Amino acid sequence: MTEPPRFALRRDNRGWTVFDLATGLPATIVAIPQTGLMETDAVEIARQFNGRTADSAPGKA
Repeated sequence: MTEPPRFALRRDNRGWTVFDLATGLPATIVAIPQTGLMETDAVEIARQFNGRTADSAPGKA
């Protein structure tokens, strides 16, 4: 069973934000909010975050 995505994109005033659908807050990498990104970068980051959350879900080895 595939988990629904946890991270998505939205436009911001400087580009694109990767945000956590569970909290509504910007995703962070090493405490840096992922905001003001180029769309291609934001898409890739969200894809990687969503893959990571599926891999780290409870019951996954």
